Amino acid sequence: MGYIIFYIIVVILYIVLRCGRSDTSTQIFFGVKWSDWEKKKEPDDPEKYGWLARKLHESNVRGAERSRRRKEEIRQLDEHIAQMQEVIRLQKEEKRKKKEEALRQRKEQK
Repeated sequence: MGYIIFYIIVVILYIVLRCGRSDTSTQIFFGVKWSDWEKKKEPDDPEKYGWLARKLHESNVRGAERSRRRKEEIRQLDEHIAQMQEVIRLQKEEKRKKKEEALRQRKEQK
């Protein structure tokens, strides 16, 4: 019987002492999340945080560069599409004018 009580006390102490590290147990005991208080950002100087932080920083920089490059490509494609639509519109207008001119000339000949 003493072992069961000892085991229960150990489990309760383990849960209470770990509550600062685990979101679920923190919510159970205190109703708040510690992670909300300790918002972590990407380090300003990744060199002093080790190779993993450095790799994460490099990956984020490459991702931002890819994103910027892709946005620029999309902007250029949009401009090109707008130019092509304008050319097509002008060609259609020119074709319509030629048809009207040909129709008017036929009417004059009759």
